[in-house]
Amino acid sequence: MDWLAQLDPVSIYLAIGTMLVLAGVGLPFPEEICVIASGILLAQGLVTLHGVVLTLAIGIVGGDTAAYLMGRTFGMKLANYPPFRWALTEKHLERVQYEFRKHHVKAIFFGRLIMGVRFVTMIVAGMSRVPLWKFILLDASAASLTTPVTVSISYVVGDPERAKKILKSVDLIIAAVVVVALSSVWVVIRYRDRWKGPGKGQEGSDVIEEATNDAG
Repeated sequence: MDWLAQLDPVSIYLAIGTMLVLAGVGLPFPEEICVIASGILLAQGLVTLHGVVLTLAIGIVGGDTAAYLMGRTFGMKLANYPPFRWALTEKHLERVQYEFRKHHVKAIFFGRLIMGVRFVTMIVAGMSRVPLWKFILLDASAASLTTPVTVSISYVVGDPERAKKILKSVDLIIAAVVVVALSSVWVVIRYRDRWKGPGKGQEGSDVIEEATNDAG
């Protein structure tokens, strides 16, 4: 990313924004690298805070929205192309969509936080016909949590390699938190009826027993 430092501010914003959009649709431009570069360039005084915030907001949400629109437009046809062809069969994608419709809020929010599943999450959101306004709101909310952290670390550290090492640890922590949170939600939903069942049954038995005693 050293070449970015040779550009004027407007060209820097355009370059970073373009790479973020391309990253959003699955091309090999890692989003984190663009965000790290923004923080370092900000520390060097080559860009402004307002310019970085605007560029990252448009680039990240724009790229994710483009992936969403791909899923919404092409649907199950995408199962014939990578990365879906490698990891998901058409039948599997149908199952993912079914689960996604029930828990799309959590899926979009947490999916944006984890780099490895981000692109697939946006595609499935489009396939599942999640309302565009809701998708953008969830996507932007999740991005607003992690992006400032990445920019701040890069700004303070000032070195892309050190920043990447630190952020790897941060990503692992986030992934662990997400897994624990989703697992907890699944357990609660899975066993909620079972927990309520005995209580309700016991309550009904008490009522019947009380009515019998009164009759006697």
